[in-house]
Amino acid sequence: MLAPHSEGDSYILNMSSSTVVVTFMFDNGLFNYCIIDYKGDPLYVQQPQVTELDCAKSFMTHYQSYMSKNSDIDISYLQSANSIINKASEAKVSKLTNDNIKFEVSEDGNNFKWTYTQNNIDFSRKRIELDFRLGRLHSVYDGWSLYSDPKTSSISKDQAVNLALSAAENYTLNFTQRTPIYGSGNNVIGYNETKLTVKPDLTNVTTQTWFGTEMRDKPGTLYPLWTIKFTFEKQSTIF
Repeated sequence: MLAPHSEGDSYILNMSSSTVVVTFMFDNGLFNYCIIDYKGDPLYVQQPQVTELDCAKSFMTHYQSYMSKNSDIDISYLQSANSIINKASEAKVSKLTNDNIKFEVSEDGNNFKWTYTQNNIDFSRKRIELDFRLGRLHSVYDGWSLYSDPKTSSISKDQAVNLALSAAENYTLNFTQRTPIYGSGNNVIGYNETKLTVKPDLTNVTTQTWFGTEMRDKPGTLYPLWTIKFTFEKQSTIF
């Protein structure tokens, strides 16, 4: 299972009129994701499962077994992932949180996702995801082992907006206004450039916020992140 940092490759499997193309990626020697494309009807070595849920359960069981024999990383997260999908299946629910794992099934039943969660913060990069198309496994993503235990201390939305507003009030925008210079035949022969510095008027600003998690100063460690977008209606000063 080991490969150089961000190393990928593809395999083409042919038999009779069936072709399967598997493209995969490793990151820091760890499996990250793969995409499976089918041309023609696939040939199965054993009878496939009837539903996508059963296919997902079967894949996760085989994935855990393979990783336990061929990888030296801690695979307890796969044991927990298998346990939670079985519990969700028995309870016939599409969402279930157990310990630090949130399990979700899409409305169409084609996507299965296990996300690391802590203190009501979902760390979307630290997840396992299976996606099915036309009843066949199309992609597998496993970013669980790529990230260490995330940092969960976070400021509130209001605090984030106030901090962003404070920074925006002291911010200026720099623009270059270009006016064309015309020569004979009304052809543009050059431009006059005027440098403009604009200070936004944030009195009636429109605010949009997004919350997510990203890496910051320490590779492999995820941090909560507020993204604040201000849209202002007019500028108060041009100089």
